[in-house]
Amino acid sequence: MRAGLAERIPDPEGGIARKFRLTEEGKRYLDAERARNISGLEKVLAGWTAEEVTEFAAYLRRFNTDIERLGGRSWPRPDRASRPNRAAGV
Repeated sequence: MRAGLAERIPDPEGGIARKFRLTEEGKRYLDAERARNISGLEKVLAGWTAEEVTEFAAYLRRFNTDIERLGGRSWPRPDRASRPNRAAGV
């Protein structure tokens, strides 16, 4: 919030819960971070075959699924975009 990347908003359900959402600057920052991450991954995987990338993705998905299952959470997570006033990563 101090950096201007997120802002506090009233609870849309009228409760006293603290709710937050990304500001426009926060959205730009998140987009830039994602682009940097993708660029880095592309560099790492540049010499991999399509088959190797596919296998890696399957193992990574299984790894994430099992970690979340052990923690009592589902993976992949439900789509946050379908829920109003949710800001991923905040």
